[in-house]
Amino acid sequence: MAKYVFLVMSCMLLGFSGLSQGSGDSLRLIQLSGVVVSSDSLEQMPYATIFDKTVARGTIADYFGFFSIVVEPGDTILFRYYGHRESSFIVPDSLSDDRYSIIHMMFK
Repeated sequence: MAKYVFLVMSCMLLGFSGLSQGSGDSLRLIQLSGVVVSSDSLEQMPYATIFDKTVARGTIADYFGFFSIVVEPGDTILFRYYGHRESSFIVPDSLSDDRYSIIHMMFK
């Protein structure tokens, strides 16, 4: 009896580990980093919010306007700062590297 229980448990573990492997499609993650600046003075915009609306995840720029967030190709990134219009950026899907840097300008 114990032999059969062990056999059933082994089959279940192997089955679940095969499911966790997925279909072989690997996500392509990109480290998007950059600085948020004002369009009129090119001053950095401290604590601007950066939000990936595709996966509902975000971050906040530091005191100098620098930010970094992990995204996927094709994601839509929203930038917000008090007193400025919200703007968006679509991550290019033709990137060959796993890092991408931008300078994002915010308009009043």
